[in-house]
Amino acid sequence: MSMSRPASPAEVIPALATALRDARVDDALALYEPEAAFVPQPHAGPLTGHGAISAALTQFAAMRPTLAPGVAASSQLPTSHRHQRLAAGGDGADGSTVHMAATSADVMRRRSNSTCGILIDDSWALST
Repeated sequence: MSMSRPASPAEVIPALATALRDARVDDALALYEPEAAFVPQPHAGPLTGHGAISAALTQFAAMRPTLAPGVAASSQLPTSHRHQRLAAGGDGADGSTVHMAATSADVMRRRSNSTCGILIDDSWALST
């Protein structure tokens, strides 16, 4: 099942959450710009390029995460959004339930086809 492409920055993160929950890594990856930067875990450096981002998303999607994104638009940049993601009910490698909560900072970019893509995804930017 292929997803529709987000037409606004506020639609990107819910589309990403759905794709990851359904383990549709290709659909999730399609939301990232070719030169996107993705921070996969706290205190980690950013990954760049679809190959590296795909590997990280594949690992995350394997947990079949349930994400509850809440989006709060930045007042400074119309395409920058801050949101909170709660991953609940994801399955760890040992079969245990994994719970994570983080407030992230993301920057979206409008594409030439009027859809929006992720330019920067720092899932841990505002987390302690």
